Amino acid sequence: MTSCAQAQPAADSTAQWRTSVVLPGEALQIATDALQNVYLLRPNYDLEMYDSKGNLLYVYSNSRFGVPTHIDASDPFNILLYYADYRHLQVLDRTLNEIRAFNLIDLDYGNATAVGLSPDGALWLYDELQFRMLKIAADGRVLIESENLQLRFDQSLSPLAIFTRQNYLYVLDEALGLLAFDQFGQYLRTYDVSGAKEVSVLQRRIFYHIIGRKLYVIDLETLATYDLLLPSTEAPILQVSVQRKIVAVRYANQVTVLQLPNRKN
Repeated sequence: MTSCAQAQPAADSTAQWRTSVVLPGEALQIATDALQNVYLLRPNYDLEMYDSKGNLLYVYSNSRFGVPTHIDASDPFNILLYYADYRHLQVLDRTLNEIRAFNLIDLDYGNATAVGLSPDGALWLYDELQFRMLKIAADGRVLIESENLQLRFDQSLSPLAIFTRQNYLYVLDEALGLLAFDQFGQYLRTYDVSGAKEVSVLQRRIFYHIIGRKLYVIDLETLATYDLLLPSTEAPILQVSVQRKIVAVRYANQVTVLQLPNRKN
């Protein structure tokens, strides 16, 4: 197993943050997309979409399945909501209209705990019975399968999230870290993001937050690691979502959207 160990450098306290907008009110989850839109899941299960200036654009209401386990809005034209308890996936378009739905139980993959959307519309999932990553079509046909990953890692995976970025497949595992595969399911390497519940991969960098004010960064070209200090507040940070030039930070009673500062070498 090829692993990138995480260094522990001092935080970059010189990072210059600028607040773009503050969205008041409680949010259960947040997400961001490549067009710098921000998504808030409210306690009534409404998914609200805001632009970079804080204007409410669209609202998606669906309380049938409760709180989504995972929201992936990185592709604003194919927004994925996964409800693990029901093994149900809902795909929304850029105006939050439903365009596709999948039920993994109906496709005979009810044992899958995490799933991601491929750019070609297929699904990536981890099959706990076969210990393999599977790429499946909308009708359940297997298009691509990985090697037996239990043999490689000496344990079954426990994926928290599965997603694709720039022809790579990523699996965030609770114990192992961030696993990287090529577009054919061939394992490449593991990045040490110990303790992360959510990661963002963009512009050849991995961003993740664990606790406190530190936003950790791994440079995918040099494998150098560093961290940025988020602005100081009295309220604890509950979640951080990064896309392109923005960083959305969820607190108990508001979401603050920041401009991502340039890296100072």
